Amino acid sequence: MWLFSSGPLDPSASARDIPPVPAARRAGQRLGAEGHVTFAGRLEADARGRITRAILEEGRGGDFHDFDRIAAWATGIAAGLAAEAERR
Repeated sequence: MWLFSSGPLDPSASARDIPPVPAARRAGQRLGAEGHVTFAGRLEADARGRITRAILEEGRGGDFHDFDRIAAWATGIAAGLAAEAERR
């Protein structure tokens, strides 16, 4: 099992590794996760809530997903699983 988080509302997650928040780290340890990665997030204009409205009013909304990075992460996991299956 691998875990991922949706994180910052800017491209910084593609520029550096962002560790999991404490609750995600504990869940990963408890579940025996193989790894964790944080990807940039998305905040759309129709999001609700006081904090999200404030973020949107500051102009920090939008979609910051790095789909190439997400695909590379998933491809790496698939390749590792295939290699493990070949060894068996």
